[in-house]
Amino acid sequence: MVRSLHRRLGGHLSHEDLHEVIQDTLISMWTKLDRFAGRSKLETWAYGFASRQVLKSLEKARRGPRRVDWNSSEFADVEAPAAPSEADYRAIHVQVDAIGPPGSDIIRMKHFDELTFEQIGDRMDMPTNSVKSRYYRSLDRLRTLLRPHYDERQR
Repeated sequence: MVRSLHRRLGGHLSHEDLHEVIQDTLISMWTKLDRFAGRSKLETWAYGFASRQVLKSLEKARRGPRRVDWNSSEFADVEAPAAPSEADYRAIHVQVDAIGPPGSDIIRMKHFDELTFEQIGDRMDMPTNSVKSRYYRSLDRLRTLLRPHYDERQR
């Protein structure tokens, strides 16, 4: 369904980006499956998810990466964050452990070992797009786990 929509809309995504759209569509559908009320066919419901994901990805590809000028007046009022303390590093390691495998392993390989998603996928015998999906979900989980530590630090 995603590939068909992609071709119909001009097919401007790379092979890897298209696989990422497929994974994003499946994840989005899976997380919202409990909301399917049965008022339409499952295929119609899935088509809606697929079309939104494809359109969103094509729009993102059309815009290209956002270039940020950190010296612009837009960031003049932004205060530089304080240097991380030893307690911050301990909190990060404790919360990465709390995520559990494979998410914690992927975060460690990405940030501590500085591996690419492709290298992580090879090491874990996992498709690159699956590694990316798990990485971003684990990173969101890590942010949630670390929020109390940094809220307390700012007091």
